[in-house]
Amino acid sequence: MELTKRQINNHLKKKLIRITDTTYLRGCVVRVERVRICSYNNEVDVRIYGEVLSSLGEWKPLSEYPPRKLRQFLRSPHRKVSDEVSLWVDMWIGGCGVELKNITLVNNEDDV
Repeated sequence: MELTKRQINNHLKKKLIRITDTTYLRGCVVRVERVRICSYNNEVDVRIYGEVLSSLGEWKPLSEYPPRKLRQFLRSPHRKVSDEVSLWVDMWIGGCGVELKNITLVNNEDDV
């Protein structure tokens, strides 16, 4: 049975993805909000919460950093965010790669 786009998005929203084993990111929780299925790449909107290790060695919430730099940091292949989201989306859709299109930062894990 082929799932509709709405059914796929509802399945993807159900699970919180917890990202572990990263050096500069702790307590990271991601929820896939929406997927746009394209022929060459799937564009994904996510909500994310976590703490980042500052250069002073302190853990600070994501919201304390400039949005543009933070989004570049999260899209980096070394952070595992793209990989974990890609695995979850590929399980339901399959095929193409995943591009993090919109990243919404939240201040509380309950808001994810």
